[in-house]
Amino acid sequence: MKGKELAGFNRVKQLAEIRALPKGSDRKIGETKLVRSWIEKKQLESEPDLQGMAWLAYWYMTPLERTELFTREYEKAYLAAYARAFPDEDVTKKRPINPIFAANDPGIMNALWKARAYADAAGVPYDLFFKVVMDGLLVNDKWQRPPRPNQLYGKLTLPRLQDVASSKECGERFLSADWDPRFFAASYRGDEVQETVLRYIKSDVERAPDPAAMLSEYLCVRKAITVQRAKEMFGEELVLAARALSDEVPVEQAEPMVRYIPGCLGFPDTEEGSACQVCPVRRECLGFDRKVRDDMINAFGTDDPRRQWKRDVNKNRQRRFRERQKNADWQGLVDDAGQKPVDVEKSDISPK
Repeated sequence: MKGKELAGFNRVKQLAEIRALPKGSDRKIGETKLVRSWIEKKQLESEPDLQGMAWLAYWYMTPLERTELFTREYEKAYLAAYARAFPDEDVTKKRPINPIFAANDPGIMNALWKARAYADAAGVPYDLFFKVVMDGLLVNDKWQRPPRPNQLYGKLTLPRLQDVASSKECGERFLSADWDPRFFAASYRGDEVQETVLRYIKSDVERAPDPAAMLSEYLCVRKAITVQRAKEMFGEELVLAARALSDEVPVEQAEPMVRYIPGCLGFPDTEEGSACQVCPVRRECLGFDRKVRDDMINAFGTDDPRRQWKRDVNKNRQRRFRERQKNADWQGLVDDAGQKPVDVEKSDISPK
C-alpha cells in the first residue's frame, strides 16, 4: 500500500472507531477533532450560516456527513458524465476519487468540502448541483472532460445555480420518502428544522387550488404533520375535510419536546451578524469549541494542525531549495568555468 493510500486508510479507520464510541459526546468531540485536522480552518468558518442555507433535506446532517454524501454523489455524476462524453470507453475502470470522503488525499478532501459549501449556499440537492455545474462546463463551455473537485467552484457556479432551488424539480423532492425520519410526524418534537418544514407545508396548503386535498396529502399520505399541529395551523374544519379524503390514518399527537442540536455544533462563528449570534445553543457550542481546542492543543501542540502541517511542508520545501542553491553555487562555479578535460597523452606533463 502506497503512503497516500495508507494515510487515507488510517483516516477512514479513525473515523469508524470514533463513530463506534458508546457516548454521543465522545463521538461528537472525536469527529470534530478529525475534521479540524483535515480541513483548513477558514473553510469551517462559514458552516453555521450554511447549516440554514443548505437544501432542507440535509439540515439534520453535520458538515462532515453532508460532505460524505456530496463525495458519493460526485463520483456518480462524474462517471455518468464521462460515459456520455466517451460512450466507447469502459467507465468502470475510471475512478476520479475515492467515494469514501476520508480516504482521499487532503487536497481533494478540502476541494470537495469547498465545492459542497457552494452547493449548500445555493440551497440545492447535490445531484442537481452536479447536473447543472457539469452541464455548464461540458455543454456550454465545451470542456472535454468532467471537472475535478477543485474545478467545481468558480465565478460562474452560483449564477448557474440561481433558479434551481425554486425549480419544479426541487419542489417534487420536498419530503420524499428518502428524507430523514425526523422530518415526519411520528418523530415530531417541535425542533427548528421541523418547524421550518411546517412553514413550507402551510404555504403549500394555503396556495393550493384545493387546500383540503393538499393538507390530506401531507397529513394522511406523507404523514408529515400531526393532527394536533394541523388543527393549530389550519383549524379543525379543514383538518376534518382533509381526513375525509383519505383512508390513511394520520399521526394524532407529538412526542414530548426535546432540545434541538444544530449539525454545525462545534464550528462557531463569533463574527457579528453570523447565524451563531441568535443560535439557542450558542453558549454550549462555545464551551464545546473550547473543549475541542484544548484537546487538540494537548494532542498536536496546536488547535489548527492542518495549518501547522502546511507550514512544515513549506519550511521543508524552502530548506530543500536552499540546499540546492548552495550546491548550485559551487557546482556552477566549477562546471561553468570553461575548463576542458586535459588530454594526458598530449600534455606537457606526460613522461618523455
